[in-house]
Amino acid sequence: MYEEHRFKCEVRHILKLRIIGKYEVDKHLTLVEKMRGKNERYKLQDEAKKQWEKGNRGKYDDWKT
Repeated sequence: MYEEHRFKCEVRHILKLRIIGKYEVDKHLTLVEKMRGKNERYKLQDEAKKQWEKGNRGKYDDWKT
């Protein structure tokens, strides 16, 4: 349960960074890859893309299914 919550929070953080700019997203994902590996980076990246396409912009507790 905690990991799912953390994952969703991090995806929302990435969505907020996307509003600031692509450079900020790339910087965060590069750090994730360095610390946790490519699989985690792509998992976050893919879910952030899906959430963005569904209209999620990173608001607190927003999650589109």
